[in-house]
Amino acid sequence: MTTNVRELLGDLRRQMTPANGDYLDRLMKRPEVQKVLDADERELVAARVALVTKLKAAPSQHAKACEAAGKAHAAASTLVEKKRKELAAAMDAERDACSKDIAASYGLEREVGLLERQLFDGADVRIGLTEMQLLDLASNGLRRAFRITHTEKRGGQALVYSNAMECTLAGEALKEAVSACRQLKLEALTGTEVEQALSTMFAKLTPPLAAAGLRPPRIAEGKVLPPLDVRIPVPAHDEGVQQ
Repeated sequence: MTTNVRELLGDLRRQMTPANGDYLDRLMKRPEVQKVLDADERELVAARVALVTKLKAAPSQHAKACEAAGKAHAAASTLVEKKRKELAAAMDAERDACSKDIAASYGLEREVGLLERQLFDGADVRIGLTEMQLLDLASNGLRRAFRITHTEKRGGQALVYSNAMECTLAGEALKEAVSACRQLKLEALTGTEVEQALSTMFAKLTPPLAAAGLRPPRIAEGKVLPPLDVRIPVPAHDEGVQQ
């Protein structure tokens, strides 16, 4: 707040003693003092006139900037609202697509399961018998087949040899054969084709099983029979695995 000289002197006059106040009054009535006071007032009024002029001109001076900023704001708000709607629509579409994807996947899995079940149920019984015998060999047969093949002392240390490696390889071969049986159940084969496939499988199993002292199942007169209860000699100790 701007205060002119007259106001300042008036405040000072009220704080003076009567005698000093009278003296100040006489000074203020002098022409030269009045001239200074008038000049001070004119300066204050001129400064206020300049402020009033700027105040009146401010709206027009900022009109273009305000108008441009307002338009930019409105455009940005419109764009945001448009993107919100697009995002909402995209999210709805994604949810719908996800639901359809889940439904389609479930439908596929269900149909595949039903078809596989029908193929499994109608498969040649010899495939199922083979699978059972292979699983028995993998669990019980290999456990019975494992043994220590040789021990010896060398350099003050006892060396123990076993057929662990042979049993491991036999187990891997049996695992592959079981998978092959399950695949055979999903194929459309004649009885002769099944018999040929199983014969080929047993021939392929013979070397790894023989190395572990076992035999595969066998085909006789079109029937799947258990392995012959004859243990095949295992390789010499120098071909075994050191424990």
